[in-house]
Amino acid sequence: MTSHFLKSSTMVAGLLLVGHYFSSIALAADMASTPAAPTAEEQVAIAAIEKFGGAVRPVSHDTDFKDVDFHLGGTALTDEGLAHVAKLKNVIWLDLKGTKITDAGLAQLKDIKSLKRLHLELTGVGDAGVAQLAGLENLEYLNLYGTKVTDAGLKPLGEMKHLKKLYLWQTPVTDAAADALAKSRPDLLIVRAAVFKPIAPLVDTKAAAAAAKPPEKKPDAKKADGKKADGKGKPGKGKPKPGAKPADAKPDDKPADEKPAEAKPADAKPADKPAEVKDAAKK
Repeated sequence: MTSHFLKSSTMVAGLLLVGHYFSSIALAADMASTPAAPTAEEQVAIAAIEKFGGAVRPVSHDTDFKDVDFHLGGTALTDEGLAHVAKLKNVIWLDLKGTKITDAGLAQLKDIKSLKRLHLELTGVGDAGVAQLAGLENLEYLNLYGTKVTDAGLKPLGEMKHLKKLYLWQTPVTDAAADALAKSRPDLLIVRAAVFKPIAPLVDTKAAAAAAKPPEKKPDAKKADGKKADGKGKPGKGKPKPGAKPADAKPDDKPADEKPAEAKPADAKPADKPAEVKDAAKK
């Protein structure tokens, strides 16, 4: 009886522990799926960013990570406006493509440790600006297409251990410097030119060609019988039909027009005189 009670108590305790475990997981998931409301300072910063034509969006509905984008309507952004981005928390994507920021302005990004993707293409950023990014330890993607970065600007980038993709297309960076960086960081993908991938056809071209090909015509049974008639299998040389002209007849072989034969007069012989004339002659 006692052993049965102990077993039952152990099972109940185990079930309670399991229930508590799953309740903790559900609570943690619920907390993660509820993004924190922006603080008063963040609200002011977001309003200022929107005045510059930028946009602040959550990366997903269940996180507090933010995406700040200026490349569509905020290309007039200057270093002064960039200061508002530094006041936001949990910014992981930042797009400054085509804006008017300078090397000095990038100094305002050095404390955004959460940043993972940074677009600086088609800006006036150079080597001094790239040096300001050395403290972004979580940066994974950096686009420097069309900037003024040179070989000297690659040194701090090689020390960013989490950097996985780097765009250097249309920059003064030489092939030798890019190759040296790639050799020292084999895990870093360096793009030095536009990459165009062919689009796979939506339709199987071989199958379409086979479907469009007209079906092969089967030989006519009657013609086949005609081919076998002469024993050689050549068409048109079977038995001649009644009244048909010979196949090898030529126009020149036609018989000449036959003229009606003229009746030749028989050799004329003097007609026999009548008997009474003969008698008269004798007398």
